[in-house]
Amino acid sequence: MGLRWKKDGVATLLIAGLAAIAWAHHSGWDWPVVASLRVIALVAFVVGIAICVIGGDGSYDPKVKRVGAWWRIFLFHGALAFLLMVAALIWPKSIIVVPLLALIGVMWLAVTIKHAFVKPAAKAAPKTAK
Repeated sequence: MGLRWKKDGVATLLIAGLAAIAWAHHSGWDWPVVASLRVIALVAFVVGIAICVIGGDGSYDPKVKRVGAWWRIFLFHGALAFLLMVAALIWPKSIIVVPLLALIGVMWLAVTIKHAFVKPAAKAAPKTAK
């Protein structure tokens, strides 16, 4: 498939921004976005969704009853990210926010590697009525 600037480049910029926010909080900067772990968790989850929407390969087809392994893996990780975000909003602790940030980073890395090295499945030609 190969990497594309529009998808993978923008997703990379978003993950770099998220890493900068995490670094700013760790370094003790007093910016409003980085001062609270609750805000960081919420921003991380929203940015994670944006990365998924922008960086996704659009291979989901609601007409297909069976989903592939990639969809199952990322569905599980997305649900886990949601649970971590909710937990971080309730209990704003670094031990919850850091795994959320790491999970989003790992999902971005996995999709970027998939785009770089895995060829997309050939789409079947539409059937014509006779």
